[in-house]
Amino acid sequence: MDTEVSYYPFAVPGPDGNQARIGGAAVGSYPRSPTSTGSIHITGPRSKDTPRLVPGYLATDHDRAVLVAGYARIRAVMAADPFATVAKDVAPLPDPSDADSIVRLSLDHGSVLNHQAGTCALGPGGAVEDDLRVRNTNRLRVADASVMPTLTTGNTAAPSMAIGWVAGGLILG
Repeated sequence: MDTEVSYYPFAVPGPDGNQARIGGAAVGSYPRSPTSTGSIHITGPRSKDTPRLVPGYLATDHDRAVLVAGYARIRAVMAADPFATVAKDVAPLPDPSDADSIVRLSLDHGSVLNHQAGTCALGPGGAVEDDLRVRNTNRLRVADASVMPTLTTGNTAAPSMAIGWVAGGLILG
């Protein structure tokens, strides 16, 4: 399955916004290699002009199917012993067979665990050239996860450090 399951050994607010009163834990999942893409748009000429963000969460059939499969698997595991004896929903949750409700719940109350990347993608179709220079500029480089053309399946910290290391070498010659 193309999903990551996360266990949080602390209570988190449920879809209704209520926190568990005594202790608690939470389990969730998300697509590891999402295919949905978003965009960032300039809204004006000044640096104070707030960009318009269009995240595009769960926009593809692939991402929705992975989300629903992860949700169904978590519900099945939590319904089995030994979890079944202690697991309790803090709010009504959709039936695992109701894909539309699962997607709606995630869009309305979920959180993003993926590290965002690719807003200045490197490569022939991207905004950044192979030497990390922004196309059609003289002295502007990008050296972070935004140059990754696709999201890694793991944390972006190490790849971002590697990009920074390469950028340092390119800048210093």
